[in-house]
Amino acid sequence: MTVGISREELRQTQAEVKKLRHSPHPSELVKISEAAYTCDLNAQSIRRWIREGRIKAYGWKGSLRVRLSDLLPEVEIAPPTLPKVKR
Repeated sequence: MTVGISREELRQTQAEVKKLRHSPHPSELVKISEAAYTCDLNAQSIRRWIREGRIKAYGWKGSLRVRLSDLLPEVEIAPPTLPKVKR
């Protein structure tokens, strides 16, 4: 059985599913790097927002954590769109 999807579309879909599978709950504390990856941001932007007081950080300087729910007002996260499969 052949499905009408290219290899590139399949790879993109697999990457999006993997990202969703490993996404933490919005109220969970996560590392800045993990928050940046999940929200598709630059970690420096998140650090700048912490310095500016726009979002709150938890922990010590070497291991700061943020809540994804604190980032949500700053970033509009669009749900991923999966390609339609032709049957």
